[in-house]
Amino acid sequence: IFLSYLDSLAPRLIKLYRSRSGALGGEIQILLDRLDERTTAILTHRKSAALCGLPLFLREKEDNLLRTYL
Repeated sequence: IFLSYLDSLAPRLIKLYRSRSGALGGEIQILLDRLDERTTAILTHRKSAALCGLPLFLREKEDNLLRTYL
């Protein structure tokens, strides 16, 4: 269920990251640039970018994010 929901949520998260990329700093821009360079397995890379961008967007450490929300 989570992965199917992520399929629909990932494009919106990436759009949100792009709109706030200036305020979020260089790490999110690097993540988005890597996504833009992908030419194969776009859906997989989109989901990965959506998940990897969450801690950057929320300005949380990855370990803390997982412990807090899971």
